[in-house]
Amino acid sequence: MSAAEPRLARVAAAIADATWASTLARLLDGRLYTAGELARHAGVTAATMSGHLKLLVDEGLARVRPQGRHRYFGLADGDVAHALEALLRVTDVVGGDDRAWLGEPDAGVTGAEVDAGGASGAGRTGARAGVD
Repeated sequence: MSAAEPRLARVAAAIADATWASTLARLLDGRLYTAGELARHAGVTAATMSGHLKLLVDEGLARVRPQGRHRYFGLADGDVAHALEALLRVTDVVGGDDRAWLGEPDAGVTGAEVDAGGASGAGRTGARAGVD
């Protein structure tokens, strides 16, 4: 994706990619995850996930929070969560064959229980809360 493309096209392309969409869906739980945790969830290498996360952060869909030697990733804000949840409702993912892709947290992947640092409301909202 080039910077000359309209931002909507770049964001839509990021959401349309199955790995990126799976990553964003994982982040809807409001937790912060390392690139390695998200890579295991998506079934890609940590290096691949790092590249995906850079794009998601650059496009304003995700944020990064350094803590010690780790970097934790979460949704950028509540607006991103609301937009993703609206898309999930439109596509009826919860009732369709794609439900497994939303998935429960993988064994051993717990997500960080750290303060979101000003991104409150960036997790599940409204009628979708607790649907995992």
